[in-house]
Amino acid sequence: MRLRSSRTLILLALVCATGCVTAEMRREGIPARKSVILGETLAIFPGILFHGIGHHYAGDHEVGSDLMGKEWKSLAYPIAWPFLAAASLTSPENASLAATLDEATGISMAAPIYFLGTWIYDILNTPAIIRAHNRMVDRMWEVKEAMDEAAFPRDIRLGSIRPGESLDRSLGVRDRLPPDVALAYELDPWAGPGELDAEIRPSPSGEVFLTMNIPPDAKAGTYQSTLRYRPTDVALTERTLPVQIRVLRPELHLGLLTEGISIQSTATGWFRGLAEFIYETPLPGTCVLEVKPLKESGGAEIHPAYDIRLSPRDDWDGQALEPNGKYRVEVAIYVSDDLPDGTYRGSLEIRAASIGQPPTTVSLPIELILDR
Repeated sequence: MRLRSSRTLILLALVCATGCVTAEMRREGIPARKSVILGETLAIFPGILFHGIGHHYAGDHEVGSDLMGKEWKSLAYPIAWPFLAAASLTSPENASLAATLDEATGISMAAPIYFLGTWIYDILNTPAIIRAHNRMVDRMWEVKEAMDEAAFPRDIRLGSIRPGESLDRSLGVRDRLPPDVALAYELDPWAGPGELDAEIRPSPSGEVFLTMNIPPDAKAGTYQSTLRYRPTDVALTERTLPVQIRVLRPELHLGLLTEGISIQSTATGWFRGLAEFIYETPLPGTCVLEVKPLKESGGAEIHPAYDIRLSPRDDWDGQALEPNGKYRVEVAIYVSDDLPDGTYRGSLEIRAASIGQPPTTVSLPIELILDR
């Protein structure tokens, strides 16, 4: 009965030790502090049977597994050496077997040193690893509390922007963080009607800026992304902020480079003037040119269907408009013999349109002074 009781106690001790090694209570993603006394106790017993268990408890599983592997080699190789030697004699060309025999020979000659050395190393080094772990845990709580108190925004709304424009602004996500808390940022790809690119740029003060260059052909609509941030010195759970920006439709604008066309005539025939305008829009468009009738106060008029001609210049077809292009058109007016003298006034209507945009129109005044 006593022998069975002793075996039961040993098994219970091993189960408890294994639970201490493998269990790692976490609260809010942060591991718990560990006990130096418990780590030392585990390294001594059951550490004498399972070398490296102190390192496993401290969290250094790589070294713990290495120590346990060396312990088992110090016990197994002296027993296995005669069999390895015999196998090597029968298969001298087996390089892998020869290497294993060399290792077994070295460890077997120093088996007591290997066994005691790995055990003592586990006992001596475990406290230092636990203290480092506890310092890391304390730092994690310090950084987490600083981030909780920093009052980060719930979301980031960048407002509205037009195609072809640029944006460079602070995101305001570390206004109240202590100087020793450094963050790493990452922005997810934008989700929206089209594709957008953005660059995250930290400043020397630790603030983060977002730079965007909206392409001229960007599709209008609302775009959403997620800004991910986390501390650089501790492994805290990543936090996120939704980011939103609205791309407006491009502004369609025509600019007149000539104030008007004024022609003075003392004879009959064709008379010409030149109109020049600029299409100030980042997207291609189309154009319609139309001349309104030139009318005189007495009721006479020059009708565009018969006596006015429009001739695009500089190889322009009179319709297609390129982004931010300059265009010229010649207006020719025919003065007939029976046209009464006087001042005739009308206009050249330039109407431009682009995909997804309502058309816009500018009016260039035309004046003909006839005095024969």
